[in-house]
Amino acid sequence: MRTLLVAERFNIGARWSHADKLIAGGRYERWLQFSMDVGAYGTGMTERNRRNDIGKNKLRSIGCRYDRALNMLPPGPVSAWELQAARLVADELRRLIVTAHEETHLDMEPRFAEWLFDRVILVGKRVAAAMEADVGFFEPIGGCIVVPHPSGRNLWWNNAQAIAHGRAKMEGFLCGYSLSTDSTAS
Repeated sequence: MRTLLVAERFNIGARWSHADKLIAGGRYERWLQFSMDVGAYGTGMTERNRRNDIGKNKLRSIGCRYDRALNMLPPGPVSAWELQAARLVADELRRLIVTAHEETHLDMEPRFAEWLFDRVILVGKRVAAAMEADVGFFEPIGGCIVVPHPSGRNLWWNNAQAIAHGRAKMEGFLCGYSLSTDSTAS
């Protein structure tokens, strides 16, 4: 079973004109593929992501394990969140994952095989809102679960009991939930 982690945006000061053009031009599938190739929270190919241990370590502390990770939006100001653009990207992400599940594995186009995930971890309330997952932290909905954003500003991570509770919920999610079954495994 494969798990995808969906984060907010790349946390670097500079804008990527290439990424901005993909978003502005409505080429969300290309943006998502690029974002997944670059990765998030220590995945992908960039040296900066390999060094980003703080967020990755916080996610590991709750038992968060994933095969691939991507950021929903390109770099931008930390305080700016473009909900409309994020919703458009989220629609495309849902389409890619649903299409991958609907295709038979024998006839699947190679580009959809990469999007065959059984579970999706949504990082933070902003990503959850863009994906229209109106649930609290660690409440599975279908094959998705929302976890707190691992920023230094999020005080949730300072509570050892909350982390222990989150770890237990995450373990149950990773062992039992799947997009293909939409329920817990027996």
